[in-house]
Amino acid sequence: MLISCQCNIKENMTTEIKEINDEKIVEKISSLNFEIIKCYNLAFSLKGKFKNYGFWILSIFVLLYIICLIKYCCSGIKPLKEYIFNFIKFIYFKIINKIIINPNKSMK
Repeated sequence: MLISCQCNIKENMTTEIKEINDEKIVEKISSLNFEIIKCYNLAFSLKGKFKNYGFWILSIFVLLYIICLIKYCCSGIKPLKEYIFNFIKFIYFKIINKIIINPNKSMK
């Protein structure tokens, strides 16, 4: 029931100051995808959205969210409280009736 681990710790660390080579910086920057930024209008255009299933699914979810948000703002939390209270009351009376009607049977 014991764990044994071996950790190799570097004891002698040196810091080297290296000169920055401009060619390496240019090479790193050229490997980045800055060209994609130029094509942002393709990402936000509606041309390809109508054939994209993900766009439609997300649009439906956003629409349902907005509908629920408007309904909540109009009616508040009172209907939800009433529903929960009625559900708890129903379950409570169902349990009480089982105990009174069948006292010998065990409840799950």
